[in-house]
Amino acid sequence: MLVFILCVLIHCVLLGQEEIPVYHPIEKSDWNKAVDGLSYNEKIIEEEEVEISQTSAPLNFGPLLQIIGFILIAALLIFVLFYFFGRGLFGNPKVESATQNIITDLEERPMESDLERYLREALASKNYRLAIRIYYLMMLKSLHEKSLITWKKDKTNMDYLIELRNHPQYDALSKNTLIYEFVWYGDKSITDQHYNEASPLFIHLIQQLQSKA
Repeated sequence: MLVFILCVLIHCVLLGQEEIPVYHPIEKSDWNKAVDGLSYNEKIIEEEEVEISQTSAPLNFGPLLQIIGFILIAALLIFVLFYFFGRGLFGNPKVESATQNIITDLEERPMESDLERYLREALASKNYRLAIRIYYLMMLKSLHEKSLITWKKDKTNMDYLIELRNHPQYDALSKNTLIYEFVWYGDKSITDQHYNEASPLFIHLIQQLQSKA
């Protein structure tokens, strides 16, 4: 009975009640009915509670899902960076700088540039896009030196073709111009096979132009 009273007092303190309820004794018969069938084996009750808590506790996948999410985000970021800036991120800075210097020189004074040397450097670094551009400039330079065209910086490729409309090799000149525009302005990635198919067309035409008086 003392245990019951102490439990009531503790319960009141926890609930923050200011007044302790008045104890009213109950009849023994009522008490027997109330506790009939109850077990006070605390050890068994504790074991049952532990077993229930172990079997019913849900699995926590929160940290695992966060890790998977971080991995997916990182993979997506790497893909985006490589897709848009792959050549810049993984390229050799010295080679990229030298290539940019060649391009600048070719744009400013292509007829005075050392095209042969630039071609060797482009092929050494397997920059086939730049090599095709140099071949095209070598073709224009040969035509310019033979006075078949008048080179000017602000002229377009179509302007040169108009000047060459009566040239016996107009078809070859037109075809090479289309190849150059597709490769250079299309910003296409050129493989060894592509280069090996296109370069002989330029080399053959350049040799023919240079051999004629």
